[in-house]
Amino acid sequence: MVVRAEFGAPPPQEIVGAQARVTPDERPPRHVLASQIDRLIDRVVALNERYGWSWNDTGALIASLEEAFIDLDDGRMDDAADQLRTFRDRISVGLADGSLTPEAGGPLLAATADLLTRVEALAPAAGPPALPDERD
Repeated sequence: MVVRAEFGAPPPQEIVGAQARVTPDERPPRHVLASQIDRLIDRVVALNERYGWSWNDTGALIASLEEAFIDLDDGRMDDAADQLRTFRDRISVGLADGSLTPEAGGPLLAATADLLTRVEALAPAAGPPALPDERD
């Protein structure tokens, strides 16, 4: 099952990071990110048809993207980013073991890197590290 949906614009808020401040006007709306995930799913399906990957390989790739899509929909940007990293790592393994050609895998990695950067910009800042308990 491929998850497809439309998202409304994210609520207006500012995201403050350690290095940069991204305002609502500068961040991509979630529906734009969702459509990028959707296109990645379509690419994986097309590559599966072209290369005849096993369902386990294809299913794992699609599952990571679908989970990222759901996490994005639920506003869990950190979880969405984790799923995109999992997808990226699986593509890297396919390139390393030869089950995926650089011509096929390279564009997937580039699209994933761009998407991951955008999703990470929406993730809440981690904040300062916790201080040790002074009672010890």
